[in-house]
Amino acid sequence: MLKKFTKSKVIFDVTFLMSSIVNAQDLQLSYYDGSESKFNLDEVRKITYKSDFIQLHLKNGEIYDWTFFEVDKFNFNNEKFNFNSTVKKINTFKVDVYPVPAHKVFNFKFQLLKEDIVSIKIFSTTGNLFFEKSLGNLVIGDYLESVNLSTLTKGTYLVCVTNREFAISKNNIKI
Repeated sequence: MLKKFTKSKVIFDVTFLMSSIVNAQDLQLSYYDGSESKFNLDEVRKITYKSDFIQLHLKNGEIYDWTFFEVDKFNFNNEKFNFNSTVKKINTFKVDVYPVPAHKVFNFKFQLLKEDIVSIKIFSTTGNLFFEKSLGNLVIGDYLESVNLSTLTKGTYLVCVTNREFAISKNNIKI
């Protein structure tokens, strides 16, 4: 079975390989919250990946981990070479809409990995907005929101759940 790799994972692999080729001294990570981490590459044993997490293993046994959406930029350098890269944002906002087809309600199940503002909209296939609800500023966690379909006629609808960075759209049918 082929393993699917994200673009960010490939960038980190190439960066780590390039850092050893050019004898880089440091790996510096900049995070979206404005903080930074710096590691001496002589102390790094390996970098591993688990789902959306990156783990940095040091030779002393310490392990540092973070998710792809936390890291904004990384660079490594030595006296003659400097490499900078911006990490592509990974969509960490996953939404399930069920049942398909639906009779009485659309259920929206989603998980937030960071505090965020979330809203739900339901459109007809011709683009008319039939339902809109802001869920406000939500904290990290799992959520289930149900929308009563009694005012909707039978047909196909586009349901859209948005946060600050992503919009997830799915088709669903009311029977």
